[in-house]
Amino acid sequence: MSYDIPNKNGQTFGLRINNPADLRPSGFFYDGQIGLTDGSKNNGSAIFENMIYGLRAAIMDLNIKIDKDGLNTINKISKVFAPTSDGNNPTEWANNVSKESNIGINEILQSDNNTIGNLLKGVIFAEQGKLGLNSITDEDINQAMNLYNGENFSSSTTNNNQNNTGLFVFLAFIGIGYFTYKYALKNNF
Repeated sequence: MSYDIPNKNGQTFGLRINNPADLRPSGFFYDGQIGLTDGSKNNGSAIFENMIYGLRAAIMDLNIKIDKDGLNTINKISKVFAPTSDGNNPTEWANNVSKESNIGINEILQSDNNTIGNLLKGVIFAEQGKLGLNSITDEDINQAMNLYNGENFSSSTTNNNQNNTGLFVFLAFIGIGYFTYKYALKNNF
């Protein structure tokens, strides 16, 4: 199913779908994920309920890459996050992440909150530019980190500029309509 994601105040695509790291899950959904985009340019990018869930998913993804996948440097992560097969330049991506995070490209990464928080800022910069960094606060990152670490989260505490109720209702409506249509076809209505 394809979603038309409206432009909100000149935001980047990743900010509009609350996915500042441009995560593209394969075969699973993250907590707080409400769908996937479709289309040749942004095929399969996760759409999140709000920015905190998008940030939490990025934190989880970075922790997995470092701890389980052995991608323990920015240089190694860049080959997965910004593959040349998608038309990216992994070296440029790694340089941007390194510059913004103040972590060396080949410095061994740890999955502690401080390192992940800084690395996340670098990833946001590499994926969304300065607009991304200016749109996401340290408080947003802290809430996402707390959520990742198992603390409770209330969506009422998210950035007030991120009102996604309309998108959520639209996606729910589309889903209900699709299943009603399939049911009607199956039962010859």
